[in-house]
Amino acid sequence: MPLPLSFTFSFSAPCMPEILSVTQINTTSVNVSFSAPNRAGAIYKVSIVAQDNRNTCTSRGTSCEILDLLCGEVYEVSAIATTTVGDSLPSYTIPLETAPCCPATLNVEQVTQAMTNVTWSMARGTHTYMTSLTSPKGNARCHTLDTNCLMGCITCGTNYTVSMEAISRTGHMSECTYHGFSSSACCPSGVKLYRMANNTLRVYWRSTGSLHNYMAKMVGSQSNYTCTPPPGGNTCEVPEIMCGDVYNVVVAPLTQDGAMVQFCPQRMYSVSCSGSNVGMVIYRGKRSLD
Repeated sequence: MPLPLSFTFSFSAPCMPEILSVTQINTTSVNVSFSAPNRAGAIYKVSIVAQDNRNTCTSRGTSCEILDLLCGEVYEVSAIATTTVGDSLPSYTIPLETAPCCPATLNVEQVTQAMTNVTWSMARGTHTYMTSLTSPKGNARCHTLDTNCLMGCITCGTNYTVSMEAISRTGHMSECTYHGFSSSACCPSGVKLYRMANNTLRVYWRSTGSLHNYMAKMVGSQSNYTCTPPPGGNTCEVPEIMCGDVYNVVVAPLTQDGAMVQFCPQRMYSVSCSGSNVGMVIYRGKRSLD
C-alpha cells in the first residue's frame, strides 16, 4: 500500500513596493503613494530621511502622510513591506526637496529720503532672495544672493508691506511676510532763515500739509541751537543767537522715538553782527529779499 503524500508549505518574503508619487500637502507635510504588490495583511512603512531628520508613516493601503518635515532639507524617500514572514527589500529611493526656510529676522532701515537698506538672516535651503516693499504709491523690489540690498524709489511718508520670496537652487519657493515698514515723513523744502528783533532768528520751511513733528537744528563753530514747532507747524524761532558765525541749518522730521532723521539736506547760513536788518534772509553769506 503506497504511503500517503505529505506537503510542506513555505512562504516567501513580501515583494518590494515602489514609490509612485510624493505630493506636497503644505510646507511641512507630504502624501506618499506606493504600489502594494502583496496580499492583504501586508503593512507598508515609508521612511523620509535627511542628514539630521527622519520621519516615517505606516499604512495597510497604498498611501500615507508624513508630517513635521523641516524646511530647506533634501530627503530620500523609500518604502518597505512587512508580513508575518518578514520584511521586503527596501524600494528604490527618490529625492524630495522641501521648500526653503524664510529668514527668521528682517530689518528695514531708511538711509535717504528715497532709499532703504534691507537686511535679513540666512535661511536654510535658500539660494536667492526676492524682497519687495509694496504700497499704493509704488513698489520697490530687489533680487540678490546676499542677505542685504539697497532699495530705491521709496516714497516718504508712506506705509509699506514687506514680503520676500525665498528661492532654492532648484526653483522651490517660500512666501515670507514681515511687519510693515513706514518711511519717514518728507524732508521739508524751501528752508529759509530770517533775522528778527532782539537777536532772534526765525526758521521757516514750506509746509508739507501733514501733522508730523519737525525740528530745526543750527550748528555753528561755537554754539548749537534747536527749535521745534507744534505738530503741523512750519516755523520756529531761536532766541539770543550768537552772531558773527556760520551755521549749518537742517530741518528734519522726527521719528516715533523723538530723534531727527539724519538724511535731510543742510544749508549754510552766515549770521553777521552788523545792523539789525529785520526781515532779511541770510543765506550762504549772501543777503536777499524773500
